[in-house]
Amino acid sequence: MKKSFLTLAMFGFLFIFSTTVNANTSIELKTDNFKINNAEIFDVTLYAKEEGISAGDFNIFFDTDKLEYISGPDNANFYNGRIIYSWFSEEGKEKKEFEMDKFQFKAKKDGISKIVINGTCYNENGEIVKTDFNNLDIQIGETISTLQQTEEENGTNTDKNSSYLKIMRTNIEGIVPNFDPYIFEYYITTIEDIDRIDLTAIAENKNAKVEITGNENLKKGVNKVVINVTSENGEKTSSYIIYVTKTDNLEKSNTNLENLAVEYFDLFPEFQSNITEYRVEIDNNVENINILAIPENINAKINITGNGKLDIGDNNINVNVKAEDGISYKNYKIVVHRRNTDEQLEFEKQEKINIERLSTILEGSESNENNTSMEENIYEEEAEEEDLEIEENRIRILCIVIIIIIVTIIIIIYLKKKRSKSK
Repeated sequence: MKKSFLTLAMFGFLFIFSTTVNANTSIELKTDNFKINNAEIFDVTLYAKEEGISAGDFNIFFDTDKLEYISGPDNANFYNGRIIYSWFSEEGKEKKEFEMDKFQFKAKKDGISKIVINGTCYNENGEIVKTDFNNLDIQIGETISTLQQTEEENGTNTDKNSSYLKIMRTNIEGIVPNFDPYIFEYYITTIEDIDRIDLTAIAENKNAKVEITGNENLKKGVNKVVINVTSENGEKTSSYIIYVTKTDNLEKSNTNLENLAVEYFDLFPEFQSNITEYRVEIDNNVENINILAIPENINAKINITGNGKLDIGDNNINVNVKAEDGISYKNYKIVVHRRNTDEQLEFEKQEKINIERLSTILEGSESNENNTSMEENIYEEEAEEEDLEIEENRIRILCIVIIIIIVTIIIIIYLKKKRSKSK
């Protein structure tokens, strides 16, 4: 059965209109080398586990500063730090517990690099399957345990222009977001009797200069703690800022968002209140986007800037949350990448391929349903014929019985008449 053009077009809106089934599957990234050396090439394998799938569209993100994408399957495309990959079962049937494909990377820089995957999986009926995605951490150079054991030692990066921290620790729990060398703003809320924050700040380069200011004599309200890291050659400085809110009312100083979303587009990574930096890719023809931001405390105020007249390439959008107390605040950042013409053409090409593949799977599913229906009809016809034959046999048997009874009666009557004559 051929699909109409309208039906095929509708597949492009599967995220909105497709049925999601509760059956759960798991997509994992795995490697044999969790610790690798700089310039080493290694494989990352994509696995599907638990419930079966018959197709999937995936996005694989990684830190291009630390990793270089070398190769992958023929239908994988790479741009802007993202691998776009589609898989489908050639038979159109669901598969369980299997290896999809391998991707090859090369290590570029020491440190911890996260490889993250998301996407959408389908069953053989074209329904979206609920999916858990498991990411992968790769350690380039020192092992994580070694980093923890040598926390008080200086860094080992020999880059004289490095002004990044390797480790940042505080004696107070609840820092948001989790430390990352490339994230420069953090937030902590604490109670009134805390007068200082003890910090451990270790630079990647042991010869870089680290200065900490503002962590003592904390006043009520927002305090700004600054960690300045100056490179060994003195040419570069990075400033890590921790906004410390000292309060006697934690609820009124709540600056968390309950939800953050961009209309029609997906946030990467998925929203969590303790993650403050996100990325979104939008179409080439989109100049403005709508952002939904809901605070945990309904009395907090939201201010969004930068979401209008978006340029081609990266655009920075700030979602500022000001707490009910009027003092505490937190800034969520969204980098919105508006595709250029070439990127848009490549994206649409890949989307078309995905739609065609899904259409093939759905047509195969309909064909299977038609075959099943035909088999059921044949079975019903055979059953009807069999019932008819049984009924005919019953009638035959009944007729034979009636004939036998009639013949028996005739014989009895004949015998009676014969006996009466003989008398």
